[in-house]
Amino acid sequence: MNPITLTGSTPDGRTVEVYACGSCLLTAPGGQQAAERCCACIRCGEDKGAARRTYTTCATCAPIVADVDRRRRRAAAMARPVVEHDGPVYVDDLDRFFESMAEAADYLLDVEHDAAVEQPDDGWLIHPCTVAKAGTPDLTDTVLEAWADNYDDADLIDDLRPGLASALADAQRYAQSMAPDVWRPDLTRRVVAP
Repeated sequence: MNPITLTGSTPDGRTVEVYACGSCLLTAPGGQQAAERCCACIRCGEDKGAARRTYTTCATCAPIVADVDRRRRRAAAMARPVVEHDGPVYVDDLDRFFESMAEAADYLLDVEHDAAVEQPDDGWLIHPCTVAKAGTPDLTDTVLEAWADNYDDADLIDDLRPGLASALADAQRYAQSMAPDVWRPDLTRRVVAP
């Protein structure tokens, strides 16, 4: 808003003009027009006053812009390919995981009558999940890192590695076998509620 022209010279004598926002004094790399729009709402153009932040919306327009953006993202998500899926699912609208589509469907039928739960007009956005084992840290590395500060000789730590790895091999295999399953939503696809 109210751009200020800053003039200077380069070492070779050329004159250079840079514009700064008259409200927040930030220089605007996009020239005079960018400096003029800096503290103005990107939607309505009004000065944002005390809530100045460059190239954002005013308090009145922020919810409107957020709603338009949310609708655009949702429309893109709803256009994703529909797949059949037998396994865990993620209901994006509720930020909640379910063991199966049947469990999700039962829950969604229950919340249809709950006025506190905002229900989307275009259906629930549900993603299939992949299932993988949670990562297991390398026990040998973990023990050696814990001991490292207590040894003056780094070579000694390297000498301990083979024997320690051998001693911890059974524990490492056991830990990996006991790792919990992790569900990760596949946001590139969706499942339709029955």
